[in-house]
Amino acid sequence: YAALSYCWGSSPPFTTKLSTLNSRIQGFPMAELPLTLRETVQVTRDLGLRYLWIGSLCILQRSQDYIAAKFSARMHKVYGQAFLTIVAAEA
Repeated sequence: YAALSYCWGSSPPFTTKLSTLNSRIQGFPMAELPLTLRETVQVTRDLGLRYLWIGSLCILQRSQDYIAAKFSARMHKVYGQAFLTIVAAEA
């Protein structure tokens, strides 16, 4: 799998929350994704990789304190075990 590391920016992020979980599981049009995420999906496909890990989508977003406490200690495994980590430092 590929993993994406990026700054969410100032616009509302495309995330998975309790209120959007079912629609995310069922799928959504690529056009709904911000450009950075769409381009990352395309790069992942071009490389022949089947999976892409995007934290804002793969981690159910709750309060920032909850997310930081629960997942920050494990992020090295997500990025370290990925075939490739794509970094979008600026968009």
